[in-house]
Amino acid sequence: MTTSPFDLNPARRPTVEDLGGGAKIDGPVKGDPITMIVADDANQWGLVGAGVGAVCPLAIVVVTQSAGTYSVAAVRSPGSGVVGATFTVTKNGTGDVTLSWASGALPGSVTCSASLQEGAGAYAYEATLPSATSARIKVKDNSGTAQECGFSLFVY
Repeated sequence: MTTSPFDLNPARRPTVEDLGGGAKIDGPVKGDPITMIVADDANQWGLVGAGVGAVCPLAIVVVTQSAGTYSVAAVRSPGSGVVGATFTVTKNGTGDVTLSWASGALPGSVTCSASLQEGAGAYAYEATLPSATSARIKVKDNSGTAQECGFSLFVY
């Protein structure tokens, strides 16, 4: 495979089959395992790669807030086509933001979490996935009052 499964449409997480199948065998003359790559090395890399791909975030989206206006400041993803323009920020109300993306841009998401970037005092947040293509983040202070606050969203 020459294309990362994260870059397929629709995107998906890698499997062992994407990474050599985990069943390579050495030829009739096995190389020196100290100085040469052997089948066991390739199989182990495939298994580890698939394992990491199964649990890594599909995207980390940094959202900043200024005077109640939210915007995507940075994105990190194993998919090379997942960039800031992939995401749309919608303010639902004070401290209540929905971040959405196009169908197929990320493999099927199952959960998300957020970390808050700014704000005085102790804040709590709720991050949920109301659909396969959106996340909703609500930020409140300790008294339960909604607060404007930037955040980083981790989509898994």
